[in-house]
Amino acid sequence: FVYGRIKPVINRLLLFIGKKFILKGSINKDYKGFSEKKKRFFKNNSLVRRFYINSFMIENIIQVFFKVTIPNKIFRYNIILDRYYYDTIFTDLGYDLSMNDDEVIKLLNRYRKFFPNPNYIFFINTPVSVCFKRKDDIPDIKYLKDRLYYYMLLFETEDVISLDGKKLKERI
Repeated sequence: FVYGRIKPVINRLLLFIGKKFILKGSINKDYKGFSEKKKRFFKNNSLVRRFYINSFMIENIIQVFFKVTIPNKIFRYNIILDRYYYDTIFTDLGYDLSMNDDEVIKLLNRYRKFFPNPNYIFFINTPVSVCFKRKDDIPDIKYLKDRLYYYMLLFETEDVISLDGKKLKERI
């Protein structure tokens, strides 16, 4: 099992500067205000927006190379990934940068060639209210609602197996 969500290393300093000096706030204290500031900032700074997209995707490619590609090639492991690069595109880029459907799908297609193709993609389809009750690291239920739309785009671009997330995890 590999946690496929990007853990910013290269971009950590950029995120710190952005949160501290540009957005001047915390997603945990004021989700809606913080989110709107972030969207406005990227809307008004297209060069920074492009840099942000590419730096996040490049860091994702590097991390997946070491977490997935190398172990798969050397050891022939069967790898189960949680999230993968889709999560970066949907949660870090799609919503945060106010991308429309076409932009998100183009981004998926542009970077697809840099990531190993999964044999299967499972989506644990769970009502937002259930997710919010189960997770303790979500600042606001709106956070989940805002991103669900982008995750639904996965069904338009990939062959996805939907699993019922209302079931107990032992039964999924």
